Formats: sequence, C-alpha cells, structure tokens
Amino acid sequence: RASGGASHVRAYVSRSRGADKFAIAAWLLVDYAWCQEEEIGVVAAAFVFISVSYKLSIGTHSPHELTHCAAVMLWVSGNVSWMWMEFGQARLRATSHFRGPGAAQEDWINFKLASLALFFLAFMVEMTYFAFLRHTPMFEEDWSRNPLTAAVVARHTRRMSQSSGHTGGSSVFSHQSWSDTGSVSSAAPSDATHDTKTYGAERGFDGAKPVCFPDDPEDDKNAGAKELVGILPRWPSYFKTWDDYESVAIMVWILKDFNWMFYTKFTKSEDGTNGAVASRAVWTACSVVLLLLHADFLIAAATRTEGNVEWINYLCLLLWAISQTLWAGGELYFHESVTLREPTFEAPENGLSHPDLRWIAGWFIFAGVTILYGYWAVRLVVEVSGWCANGDDGDADELLTEGNEDEEEAAQK
Repeated sequence: RASGGASHVRAYVSRSRGADKFAIAAWLLVDYAWCQEEEIGVVAAAFVFISVSYKLSIGTHSPHELTHCAAVMLWVSGNVSWMWMEFGQARLRATSHFRGPGAAQEDWINFKLASLALFFLAFMVEMTYFAFLRHTPMFEEDWSRNPLTAAVVARHTRRMSQSSGHTGGSSVFSHQSWSDTGSVSSAAPSDATHDTKTYGAERGFDGAKPVCFPDDPEDDKNAGAKELVGILPRWPSYFKTWDDYESVAIMVWILKDFNWMFYTKFTKSEDGTNGAVASRAVWTACSVVLLLLHADFLIAAATRTEGNVEWINYLCLLLWAISQTLWAGGELYFHESVTLREPTFEAPENGLSHPDLRWIAGWFIFAGVTILYGYWAVRLVVEVSGWCANGDDGDADELLTEGNEDEEEAAQK
C-alpha cells in the first residue's frame, strides 16, 4: 500500500497541473519571505524557476503552455530583481535586522529598470497571446489534438446543440466544427454520432481513450470533474479550456505588479503627476479584477470539482491575492514605507494606533503558506503511509493514469 501511495504521488506531480502546484507553493514562500525580509526568499525564488522548468520538461510542449510559461519566467525574473533591490535597501537601513544578500546601492536603478522591463515584456507576451496567437491555426489545432480539450469542447458543443434543438452546432473553434466524439469534422455531427456519448477521441488516433458522460445535460456539465481542467470554463464561446480562462489572471497580475513598482519606484508618493495618478488607477482596477477572478476560481473549484486539491489550492491563491492587495494598497494609498519590515509575530512598531497594511498582509500570506504546505505535507504522509485507504483510491489512480495518458498522447501527436 505504501508503494502504491508513493506511485500515486509520483503520478500526480508528473502532470503539468501537479507541477503548477510546486511553482505556486514556492512563490507563496517567496512573497512571505520578501514581506518579512528573510533571506530564504532568494532560495524560494530559485525553486519557482525550477518548478516552471520542470513543468516544461514533463508537459506536452503545447504552444499555449510554452507561451504562458515564457510570460511567467519573465514575470518571476522581474519580481526577483525587485526583491533583490529591496533587500539591498533593507541591508542599509539602520533599524533593519537584515544582513543578508542584496543589491549594492549604486545598482538599485539598474534593478528597478530591469524589473520594469521584464514586467512589460511578460505583459506583452500575454497580450499577444490573447489578442493574436490563440486565434491562429497552429494554436487552435493544438487544442483540437488534445484529447482532454476535445472532450471539453465536444461537451460544450453538445450542450449548445441540445439547447437549440439541433444535433449539430457551430464549434467554439473558428476553423473547425466538432462532433460529439471530440474529433474534428467539416460537417455537423449526425444523429448516429450524437448517440455515442463518448468524447475526447483524438483526431486521427483510434487508440485515444474516450471520456464518457451521462445522457442528462445537467449531469453532463459536471461529469468527471476531478480537476478544473475537466470542466467547462467561464464564457466558453471565447475561452476554450479552463487553463485558457485562468491565464487571464496571470496577465492581470503582471500588469498590477508593473504599476505597483512604477508608482513606488519611479514617482513620488505625494505628487499628483499624470504618471502617478494613472499607475495607481490601473493598479486599483487590476486589483479588483484579480480578486474577483480568484474568488471565482475558488467558487468554481469548491462547487464544480470533486475532492479537495483544487479548492485548497485556489483558497491559498485568494489569500495570496488579498495579501498583495493590502501590502501594495498601504504603499500606494497610505504612503507606508516601501521597505519597512513588520514581523508577523511581533507587535507593529510604526508608532500609529493601527498596524501597517503590510503587517496585516503578512498574516494573510502566512495563512496561505501554512494551509498549502500543511495540506501537502499531510497528503503526502497519508498517501505514502497508506492511511485512510478506501475505495476512492482506485478512482483517483484512474484519474491520474488517464490524465497522464492524455498528455502522452498529445505529445506523440
């Protein structure tokens, strides 16, 4: 049983969705260490790079994943440059306990400019993806060759067809129409095809394992949704997969960080210049959108998926987004010190009747780190030791096996 549990863990982390969890866990630790001015933030940042690289090494190398990973690499590079500069500032502050590594004072301007440039490039990668790349034949054909995506798209097409009273319907892809078997066809599916009730067979690959869904459309919309990649995204007429929809948050978060840094590093906090007003306004809009997106991710994970992996992950992401909003909001709206450390487990020493928002932010991100790391630690022990063995393990193993098979098939094609 212990070896079976270890195999189950290895099967999970060998998938791109599993690899994503590594990057999220590492990045949460980076921001908490940054908030607390702890040297471990530098080490944690290295694990973010390793996690994204690992995701690329095990993934299907689809153009969608490659594009988003490129944006994330640029984004995290900008954050590391920013953190390195602020660690250098903390090292020179008389009241700081920090004596770790950081940028030399004469290099601060270079690191600020580098961070801003990296954020801009990361944002442009995501903007180019959503405005142009995802609509090109190469990117759409990659969706059509992926069995999991085919299953989700066919399910959406079937629901549209049933709601309109026709057996066929236009595809959410611009260049193809989809049959209920998940294969690409130049014509609408026939009644015989509609009765098969199997989706996700890869185009031109007879050995692709189909995914079965029930007859009832109300049951069909949530069938087999162990993870969010298996359910319909919001606004499926535009977003083809859940990852496609989720990637909007990456673009919004990058733009938020760009304006946060521009305001605090390139404008004076009290001035009313157009640059300062515009950057604060854009940051505010991005923060509102980001919080709404992460709240939606959490609600969808809690209500539309089975198990607890997804909703715990998105709960921690929401706590992370709240912490960043509080931290930046204190600097942008209340002119709190950009480099003032407020230890989580000590009373604030700002001389005010209330704590800085950065101190409150530290508690939110600490909660996220504690929940996420605690959950995976307990899950690892349970899986490897064989505790709580029950009949659900077979379903979980089957899910992971099917997920790995789908990714392998897509890579072969």
